[in-house]
Amino acid sequence: MKKKIGIIIAVFTALIVAACAVVVFWYIGIPKQQVVAESSESRAFVREMGVGINIGNSLDVCDWNNMFTMDANPSTYETIWWNAPITEDLIKMIADKGFGTVRIPVTYMNHIDEKGNVDPNWLLRVSEVVSMVIDNGMYCIVDIHHDTGNDGWIKASKSNYNDNRDKVANMIIQIAECLKDYDDHLILEGFNEMVDDNTRWTDVPYESLSIYNNWNQLFVDLVRATGSNNATRFLLINTYAATCDGRNIDYFELPTDSVEDRLLVGVHGYLKYEKMETGFDNIKKLYDRGYAIVIGEFGTTGDSNVDRVQYTADYSQKAAEIGACPILWDNGSNAKSAAEVTNYAIMDRKNLKWYFPEIAEALINGHKIS
Repeated sequence: MKKKIGIIIAVFTALIVAACAVVVFWYIGIPKQQVVAESSESRAFVREMGVGINIGNSLDVCDWNNMFTMDANPSTYETIWWNAPITEDLIKMIADKGFGTVRIPVTYMNHIDEKGNVDPNWLLRVSEVVSMVIDNGMYCIVDIHHDTGNDGWIKASKSNYNDNRDKVANMIIQIAECLKDYDDHLILEGFNEMVDDNTRWTDVPYESLSIYNNWNQLFVDLVRATGSNNATRFLLINTYAATCDGRNIDYFELPTDSVEDRLLVGVHGYLKYEKMETGFDNIKKLYDRGYAIVIGEFGTTGDSNVDRVQYTADYSQKAAEIGACPILWDNGSNAKSAAEVTNYAIMDRKNLKWYFPEIAEALINGHKIS
């Protein structure tokens, strides 16, 4: 009889343990969808940013085969992908068109050593471009670009976080120290499109999403600790992979911050025309949680089958409806005419003119909703 009772107790205990395990795994899998009060300061700030444009394939140029060698020449490196260097005249052309924001993607992998020490001459070039943008009355966003992504060295995995945390931290501190005295026209952005070791963009496991949130928290903590204007500067924090994928948005956690209402939330939205409504429904989830939203990249290519002007106008209006700042992706082109442009470029940077002024105007005018 005692033996039967012992077996019953053992089985009952096992069932309790199993049930507890199910509850624990169920709980940790629930997205931590913290809701903040509908902010006035950060949302007002984003409205002031208006609409923007990226100057891509310039300071984000990189060579994935020569990471951590610090042998890149800052004076010529930005031209390796065939774009003209960023000049004051180019920035003025953007400002004169009516843009309020310029995003400057920056890659550091070829300008740091194995410990994450950044070439001061590269930081000087970054600061020169930042000054150009701000001096022309626009907001400037600076990010950490191809150091993440499919071929990047910073990944959303536990092993990568443990192996590279100190190197990344050293790099972030130097970037922040270099730029800390600019006023609020400078927005420091964290990680561009970070993915995990398996380069997953969708159906991402909870652990990868959680580690990514840790990277975001590290970025905020380190920037704030450098003081000066970084203590209260608006910072831009992206979702995992910067996508507007529903799961990535659901599991996004806003970092804790030492100052209230100074974090902006970023996504990238290369949405097909027929998927625009669904995409913005996902982005609106962030808006409904009280966040101020920046759409850091979007656009269509010259060889696409859509009406690029109408697409841009519609996209910009939808962004305006949720108070988001849409920033068009432009990766540059050496095409001799607009008809020859096949990529995302709408600017002729070399000749300082617009391939597609009507797209720029659609972006600006589409954002003006009453």
